[in-house]
This record gives sequence, structure tokens and C-alpha cells, in this order.
Amino acid sequence: MMRAFNWSESPLGQPGHWSRALKTTVGMLLATQAQIVLFWGPDFVALYNDAYVSSIGAKHPRALGRPAIENWGGAVGRSRTAPCRGPSHE
Repeated sequence: MMRAFNWSESPLGQPGHWSRALKTTVGMLLATQAQIVLFWGPDFVALYNDAYVSSIGAKHPRALGRPAIENWGGAVGRSRTAPCRGPSHE
């Protein structure tokens, strides 16, 4: 699903331009059978694996590659008040 996605319309842009950290994290996300969603960057762009699709129902596929505010609404505000951020490498 993620490999076939048109990333040119996402704030993240094409995967070839992603940071090494993002590529590595997405690789781990795709390799697991657990339901995982990742919100990345200042816009909390949603990235998720196939297993997660059943959890978001009608939000899929429009939520993939889009800022969380577009599909998760109020949950984003709570996330922004206590962000979990690692070190910046790029």
C-alpha cells in the first residue's frame, strides 16, 4: 500500500528525499504484523501499515500521507501539548 502511494501530494514528498531516520522507521513499521500508525514531523503526517487499516475504517486511504489534523481532529491538539520527539539528525 505505501509503496504504491502517490507521495508527491504528501507534505513528506517522495520517499527518495526522506531522512534516513524516517526511512528506517517506516521500514520497521512495514515489517511488523502489529497495527502501527506513525505521526511524523511538525504536521504529524500519518504513516501506517496494512494491519492498521482495519483500525481507521473509512479514514483509509485518505489519511495516509496526510497531516493528522485532517483526519484525527481533536486528538492532534492533545498530541501537540506533550510531543514525544527524538534528536534531530538532519
